[in-house]
Amino acid sequence: MKKIIVLTILLLINFYFSQSKKVLNVLPITKTHKLGFYSYDKEFKMYQEPVILSNGKRYKVSGYDTDNYSEGEILSLSPNKRYLVLDYIIKGYVEDGINTILHENYLCVIIDINKRKVVMQMQDGCGGNWNKKNQWIYAEKVRFDGR
Repeated sequence: MKKIIVLTILLLINFYFSQSKKVLNVLPITKTHKLGFYSYDKEFKMYQEPVILSNGKRYKVSGYDTDNYSEGEILSLSPNKRYLVLDYIIKGYVEDGINTILHENYLCVIIDINKRKVVMQMQDGCGGNWNKKNQWIYAEKVRFDGR
């Protein structure tokens, strides 16, 4: 019985501290949802670990790699306000044995706001737009259908 009580207390403490982490750069999405980030990299001047804030709770965005970065701006919001496009930047140093080289790869993701998860990752489709049917269009092709 003592093990169960101790385990319960540890789980509650863990939950409390995971919920008390400070959220940075909070951006409104809808009346009930906001986007924030758990960390900021001063060297790269970029945010990491996006979270959806809803009804006083914080939810990590599933599928958004914690090692990747964002400039901290919503690139686009679907007309039905169910999906948002966020930059998804891979950035870091690579050593070739002699030199240290900064590597950057710019991508973007479509995030389902209600499910709080990445539903699509793109590299060449980031410059697209939403049509009235909640479809992400790039190069005159439907890249994602959010109907």
